[in-house]
Amino acid sequence: MKKKSIVISAIVAVAVLGSICFSVYAVSDEPKDSGSFMGKMQQVFYNIGIIDKQPVDYKNVYAIGKDIVIYSDELQKIVDKYRISDPNFDEAASKEKAYNYLLRREVEYQAAIDKGYTVTDEEIQDYVNKQIEWSKKSEQAGGADEFSAFLQGAGMSMEEYWQSQYDVLGKELLASKYFEGVYKDFLSQTKSEDPYEAWRKELDSIVQELINEQDVKILE
Repeated sequence: MKKKSIVISAIVAVAVLGSICFSVYAVSDEPKDSGSFMGKMQQVFYNIGIIDKQPVDYKNVYAIGKDIVIYSDELQKIVDKYRISDPNFDEAASKEKAYNYLLRREVEYQAAIDKGYTVTDEEIQDYVNKQIEWSKKSEQAGGADEFSAFLQGAGMSMEEYWQSQYDVLGKELLASKYFEGVYKDFLSQTKSEDPYEAWRKELDSIVQELINEQDVKILE
């Protein structure tokens, strides 16, 4: 009887831990149940290559699309950045601004991946160094007040901040590689008297189409 009660207690403990630990390792096989909510989330993680590489924290997902995921903690970090640097900070407006930035970044990044573009660690580090150099020049010219206020509020040096943005800059660099080619093709074909304004509108149109294709759902 005592042995049986121990087994039952162990089963209950596992069940409780399972309900608490919402962050799970996804299986390496492609998800079979794509109709349910959890099945759809697993399918997205499978599509973008997260499955079988790292734990999937479903509770941290703010929005999800066909091939992209926007995480709540990254969204909040951007909102916090606005809170520190913007004297006219508005929570709702800042959250929408942060979401729109992340949405655009992720669809552009995914488009570059779909086209087979890649970046090396050396290219990303070079890009990080250029951001540091540009920021220093801007600060010396007196044009980086908000950024300086953010760094001071966050207790970070300029170098520390840009190094912390390594993965983000990698995504932006990859996207810029792809869209640079699209931009050159557009300029070679456009007959607009103002090609740069025409490109801005064309790029917005391309990005909006990419967003529409993702069919993004906000989970909050």
